[in-house]
Amino acid sequence: MIPPNLPDRHTTRFRGYDYTSPGAYFITICSAKGIECFGRIHRHEMLLNPFGQIAHDCWLEIPNHHPHILLDEFVVMPNHAHGVLWITERIVPVAEAPRQFGGSIKGAISTIIGGYKAAVTLRAHQAGLIPASCSPWQGRFWDHIVRDDADLLRIQDYVRTNPARWLEDQLHPAAPPNRFNRW
Repeated sequence: MIPPNLPDRHTTRFRGYDYTSPGAYFITICSAKGIECFGRIHRHEMLLNPFGQIAHDCWLEIPNHHPHILLDEFVVMPNHAHGVLWITERIVPVAEAPRQFGGSIKGAISTIIGGYKAAVTLRAHQAGLIPASCSPWQGRFWDHIVRDDADLLRIQDYVRTNPARWLEDQLHPAAPPNRFNRW
């Protein structure tokens, strides 16, 4: 139950699922208000600007901070990033990880993504790419629990080919309103 003095925030996580469970997770992280801040698409390829390069490099460093994570397909797009993360082992047994409202759980997808977003923001601030008072991220992220090999292959292909489909992307600034681009 949400404490009465806090706003009612609906989670985008799958209720009752343990996000520290080993398996593959497809993640989408969006920039604040869908602003194209990571670079641009040219001839179906993503050209990263310095901020986009930071987002790319920080993603590759996730296993350095979370050894129980393996990286799979990943792409930074002009206003979002897609990636597949594998949790290889549970870090904290479920019985030892009581959930408190707003609290983080070691080894959970939300904790990993929160750390990633914080690292990108910090480096971008340090590089003078964004003002110190600016948060470049949409508050939440989208996830999909990969269910089987066919699901994984479809997602890997989607991530790999995303730059070539940029004009049709639901997160493209010119896309009609949809469940993914409500800033």
